[in-house]
Amino acid sequence: LLQAFGLLYHEYLQAGYVRENTSELLFTRHHLLPETAVFVAKADNTVLSTTTVVRDCREFGLPMDDLYEKELSVLRRQGRRVLEICSLASDGRRVSRSAVQHFIKLIFLYCIFQDVDDVCIMVNPRHARLYANLFGFKPFGEQRHYPRVNAPAVALRVQVLEVRENLGRHCFTFSY
Repeated sequence: LLQAFGLLYHEYLQAGYVRENTSELLFTRHHLLPETAVFVAKADNTVLSTTTVVRDCREFGLPMDDLYEKELSVLRRQGRRVLEICSLASDGRRVSRSAVQHFIKLIFLYCIFQDVDDVCIMVNPRHARLYANLFGFKPFGEQRHYPRVNAPAVALRVQVLEVRENLGRHCFTFSY
């Protein structure tokens, strides 16, 4: 976990999303919840990529509640169970774009086989088309400024049942 949080910090610092801190770690309270899953891709005991899957809970909500609480509240009132994929970081010097996409595909497949109704993600708008094309994510809120990372963000959502029904038609191949 320390390597994952260190990678997250260094990649976000390099992108200008966070300020320097003495711990050189980046994590939130959501990372520490028992239902949260932190995934890593490693080589030679070194974390090269990480992402986190957070299950919505009454006490802590989701990380994207900071910007999209109103939209998420609609889902909660409908009794929908929601996961958020967040905190994606990869060592750009050691991991190809293709490898990152394969890593995200694996995480997405994990998510759609959980006992949930929706998978949400908050991304920089320049990445929204990639998530729409690869996984069928659709806009779930207007673009907003995310002060925590000093960058624009857009919420995306995919309904799990719809993905499961179309799984055979979606291209989830892994070519190397």
